Amino acid sequence: MAGKAKFSRRTFREAIIGSRGIKAVIAEALDCSRQTVDNYLTRWPDLVGVVAQERESLVDRAESKLMEAVDKGELKAVLFVLETMGKERGWTKRTEVTGADGAALGLSPDVMQLIGAMRLDMSDVVQAFEEMIRAQAETPTP
Repeated sequence: MAGKAKFSRRTFREAIIGSRGIKAVIAEALDCSRQTVDNYLTRWPDLVGVVAQERESLVDRAESKLMEAVDKGELKAVLFVLETMGKERGWTKRTEVTGADGAALGLSPDVMQLIGAMRLDMSDVVQAFEEMIRAQAETPTP
C-alpha cells in the first residue's frame, strides 16, 4: 500500500469498533474490499489488537447467552457445556482409544489412514473388531 492512505487511522479504527472483529463488516463500513482492510492492518499492526478485542467481545456475549440458556435449563445448551467444558468429568462424545498406558494400538499407518478417510470413529472400529472376534470364537472349528 504505497502512497497516501485513503482512510485515516482514526476512520479505520472507528470502522473496527462495533464490527465484532469481522473484516467483511469493516470493509462494508469503509466501502472497500476485505483485501484493503488487510492492507491497512498491515500498515497499522496495533489495530490488529482492536480487531481481536472486538472478536473477544463477541465471544464474551455469546458465552453470556449460553450461560443464560443453561440457567433456563435448555437441554442443548446444558449438553454443549458439558461436552465442551466437562470433558475431564467424562462428558464427551469422543472417546480416545489407546493401548496399555496410552500407547498406540499398533495399527499400521495405512489402516489408520483408511479409518480417517472413511471418517470412522475409533471406538466404532474397536467395537466392530470385538464383535468380529466374538463371532469367530462362537464359530465351531471343523
